[in-house]
Amino acid sequence: MELGTPSVMPVRSSSLVAQELTLVVHNPGARIGAYTGVALAIGFTVWLYVANRVPSLESVALERNLVAATILGLLAAIPVLRFLREPGNQLVANLFAWSILSLGYRGLSMHFVALGERYSAMQIFTLGAVVYMLLATLSWIGTCLWKLRHSPMSHSHHESHISHPNHPI
Repeated sequence: MELGTPSVMPVRSSSLVAQELTLVVHNPGARIGAYTGVALAIGFTVWLYVANRVPSLESVALERNLVAATILGLLAAIPVLRFLREPGNQLVANLFAWSILSLGYRGLSMHFVALGERYSAMQIFTLGAVVYMLLATLSWIGTCLWKLRHSPMSHSHHESHISHPNHPI
């Protein structure tokens, strides 16, 4: 390429973009991840507003936070449990969900300034992504072991080559 010549970037046609979006929408991992991410973002938003705007619950702050963390934990477990034996879909769903939660966290940290000072949205995303990657890896290992255990090779019906004391060689 000559100096001063503008580089040409290929432009995707709108029909190709529409096809790619259709694939994403029809992917069960992406769909469950999007729903879970929205639920996590809403749950976290409600928790944050209750913790900061409802002073009558300040006397039971520990219990309030424990209930909220339990609800968020159960919501975060949805993709893991839904795709327990499908680690690829599990990883897609987990990363979609955690990305949406991280974006919601970023939006909330603009309103609640102290929130962003403690953890950035990128730190929240990284923490969740690492945990979800470990869970997807464990799911993949478990799936591999399950398939290996139930493969035809593992249940061989052939005689053993070890000689038995009462069996002539």
